[in-house]
Amino acid sequence: MSPSRFLFAGPVLAGLLLVGMLLCPGIPRHGRRIPWQIEPAEVVTTVGERISLVPFQIDPSTSQPRGFRWSMEGPGPFGTISPEGLLAAPDTPGSFTVVATCRKDGTVLKVPVRICPAVKGWSTSMPSMGWGRSAPAVALLDGGGLLVAGQEDPRSSGGYRPGIAPPEHWNPLNQMWNPLPPMARPRNGFHLLPLSEGRALAVGGVGEDEAAVRGLEMFEPGPERFREVGGTLFEYQDPALAILRDGSVLVTGASPDEDLYRFRKEPGDVRAELLRWDPEAHSYQASPLSAPPGAYQKAVVLPSGRVLLVGFHSNALFDPGTGRFGNRLPFGGRHAFDDGQGRVLVVGPLGSNPNLFHVRQVDAEAGKTLHEWDVVASEGAAVVRLGDGRLLFAGGRFPTKDKADVVLFDPSSGLRAELAGLLHRRARATALLGQDGRALFIGGDLQSDLPTMIVERYEVQGAR
Repeated sequence: MSPSRFLFAGPVLAGLLLVGMLLCPGIPRHGRRIPWQIEPAEVVTTVGERISLVPFQIDPSTSQPRGFRWSMEGPGPFGTISPEGLLAAPDTPGSFTVVATCRKDGTVLKVPVRICPAVKGWSTSMPSMGWGRSAPAVALLDGGGLLVAGQEDPRSSGGYRPGIAPPEHWNPLNQMWNPLPPMARPRNGFHLLPLSEGRALAVGGVGEDEAAVRGLEMFEPGPERFREVGGTLFEYQDPALAILRDGSVLVTGASPDEDLYRFRKEPGDVRAELLRWDPEAHSYQASPLSAPPGAYQKAVVLPSGRVLLVGFHSNALFDPGTGRFGNRLPFGGRHAFDDGQGRVLVVGPLGSNPNLFHVRQVDAEAGKTLHEWDVVASEGAAVVRLGDGRLLFAGGRFPTKDKADVVLFDPSSGLRAELAGLLHRRARATALLGQDGRALFIGGDLQSDLPTMIVERYEVQGAR
């Protein structure tokens, strides 16, 4: 072959090879066989839904996946699948396997499919609070009442400088928000710990003068007001709180001077203490504990009586018998939900992708990870665990626009379902599960970063 013909044939052969690779990604490349894939590797969806099974290495905009034969096998009932790989789920739950065969070389890949019952969700409005609140402190009280306190409200100081909204109490009997007298030390960045008989304890935080607040205040349902009940030894911002078996309260966290949201950097100034109730003094007495290995914002009391503490960067176990912290593991989260049997779901955004939440199921007593999932939801979404163990993600912001999206994730099946959205777009709402089994989304930020007074109930219907 002459040099000119060789120069002409080279690009032609390269082009033919590229076309063959696109039409059937299972052919050898560089002397090595690279298997083609179907995305996703496993399908979990609900009845009547549609999902695309496009070969992973083919760009649908430039080449149709018509080089594949699709079929189904297994117990069924089966759905239907188009030549382009669009799967339409059947109208009844079941399971089957999709078989994809490359027409060129016969390579076969099987994709398991699980069809779950239909899931529906809808939101209803509750009466609005009297003040706008961004990520407020909330406690669910005995009898279904709600106590809400703190967080900034621009109107409370003439609209020029954010103030601190006074507390409010939701009365389930008259279905109204009742304004309460101000706390002795109004504060933001604190937690409310529900106690027995409709009471709640306020711990930590920063006052309107930006000074840390050590004073403890207890809400009492009879007079519907807060009263001072002692103080902590240390200053805390968003501390983790837990009631131990002997009735004492574990408090641990970081100083208000520390930035809890620094990614991959543990705050340096961390502390812990125990609060014990003194019935004669009608107040709490504090005693120090050894310094914890990290800063924690969530606490889960395990069946053994030990406490799993979860922070943004790590977690640890606290043993009330020894008064020491141990078993520190290098993973963390912003939420922790337990099932009462020692298994805990730790949920937090991935640092590299704020719109992807990492869900980790751990055996907290043994310090082992059992399962891990990544769930797509908006940055700043509120997260709550439903009574049947499913997780609900609602609201958020992406990239600067508030979202009303609601995503349901079922750890038992891996199902992620998009449900009807919230009535009002928002980010940084506080979420919790009401006594009637419905999720509550309280307050939050609007797109202008103004706190909102809006409260919504969200109900999910559909078997697991």
